[in-house]
Amino acid sequence: MNALLCSAWEALLRAKRTAHEVRQQLDEKEAKIAAIQQELRSTNLAELQAAVALAKAEAKEKAEEWVKVNAGMEDPPCYAEATRLQRDCQEICQQILDAENETTFVQRQLVQLQDERSSLDASAQQHEQQALSLKEKREEIERQKEQCERSLGNLSDLEAELREKQESRDASAQRLAEAQASKAPRDQRAAPVANSAVIHIEPESSSPKQRVLPRQPPMMPEASPSPRPEVPPSPPWAPAASEEEDLDVASETAFPDPPEAPPPESPSPERRLEPRPASRSSRPTSAKSAKSAGSASYDEDFDDDDFEEESDPEDV
Repeated sequence: MNALLCSAWEALLRAKRTAHEVRQQLDEKEAKIAAIQQELRSTNLAELQAAVALAKAEAKEKAEEWVKVNAGMEDPPCYAEATRLQRDCQEICQQILDAENETTFVQRQLVQLQDERSSLDASAQQHEQQALSLKEKREEIERQKEQCERSLGNLSDLEAELREKQESRDASAQRLAEAQASKAPRDQRAAPVANSAVIHIEPESSSPKQRVLPRQPPMMPEASPSPRPEVPPSPPWAPAASEEEDLDVASETAFPDPPEAPPPESPSPERRLEPRPASRSSRPTSAKSAKSAGSASYDEDFDDDDFEEESDPEDV
């Protein structure tokens, strides 16, 4: 069954091939006829008609001569040779047609092979470009691999550096905690003394950048000088008073002693003293009372902030 199918398939292929060849021959003949018709159209029809008439006349004359010569119905001596040459000519014409058909088929195969070659060349160039790109990617991956290997080699150094940074951070955190712990007693020790206009700067703040000048007391209005009290004249029987006694009495009358201020409370780290607002009604009536009031307000205004500014930068 398979053999029959194969033979039928081969016969079908042969028939298709022969039909294709015959179709090609017909196309070629039609092309030749079209070319001849074009040539005939381009030439003069009158001349062609005259030539055809002349050829017909010559053929008629030769036929008459042939009839006269062959009156006895005998073949001439060259008839057999002419017949053989005609058969050979037909065979040669068939061979020429076969060769032309084969040449056409080979040319078509050549064109197809050329197209395939061009497509294969294009694909080869594309594959070469892909190979180059893959090679570059491979080199880049190798470089990255080397970098990773070097980074893995330097991992111990990175661990040591990280350990040092952690130690320095722990040390700085410990110093900060110690500074915060020592801040409260230092604030208590640096509290100002009441009724004192002199500021004592600790030796720790000897740097000119950290040293802060004392705050100046607020300017109080100077009291107008009170008139000197008139001393009544002493009677003639009283002893004469000296000039020094007169000056002491006048100063005590003009500048009375201010009341003693209560001792200041020690400031706590959470709560600090705030300056008391000076009331307008408590205006001193003399220069001595103005001086005492100015010193008291200066002591109240001088709080712990000044001592915090003068603290050691290492504690901060």
